[in-house]
Amino acid sequence: QQALFNGQDAANAYATAAGGGLIGVNATVAGAISDATVTGYISDNNTITVTGSAQITADTKTKQQAAATAATGGLIAVGASQSEATSDSNTSSYVGKSSRINAANVNVQATGTDDNFTSTTAGSGGVVSGASAVAKTSATGTTKATLQDGAKVAANTLTVNAQHTVKFNAVADSANAAIVGASGLKVSHDVDTDVLATVGQNATIATPGDTVLKAVNTSVKDWRGD
Repeated sequence: QQALFNGQDAANAYATAAGGGLIGVNATVAGAISDATVTGYISDNNTITVTGSAQITADTKTKQQAAATAATGGLIAVGASQSEATSDSNTSSYVGKSSRINAANVNVQATGTDDNFTSTTAGSGGVVSGASAVAKTSATGTTKATLQDGAKVAANTLTVNAQHTVKFNAVADSANAAIVGASGLKVSHDVDTDVLATVGQNATIATPGDTVLKAVNTSVKDWRGD
């Protein structure tokens, strides 16, 4: 399990810059990156017998925040600001090849949650100026719950459950007070995550009760008024 201590960020980055030369170039770049791998498993060729429930679980939680701000004021000045929050989380839970579980109930579960947020502010005040603010988030990874090839489960119920949630958001602000100027904003969010609940070849399931295979992939972007 990878958990967040008191809800704190797994990665946090902040960058700021200010300049006022006759010819000035200021750029601020902030990046918060998390790369997490969590695995819960029963290894190959094992036999596990329990009187109650058997829980094979893996849980990953990450939270990334990045903030960047830039301000320039030269006659010919360029102020650029970019922030990016990135997560790459891989969570897997499995019963290994040719392993056997005897239990009242068996739960194979992989759960992942990633929270990415960026904030970018760019401003310039030159006579001829350009200003830009770029805010980006990116989430990749795989969440997988599996009975591998030849695995055997004898239980009242079996659940193979994989769930992943990506929360993402961004704030970008570009202010330009130049006589001749241009300002631009760019906000982008990329989510490329795979969620799988699988049973391998020649696996055997003996359950008089329910057998549930579930894979849920969720992306959430809340509305922000700022």
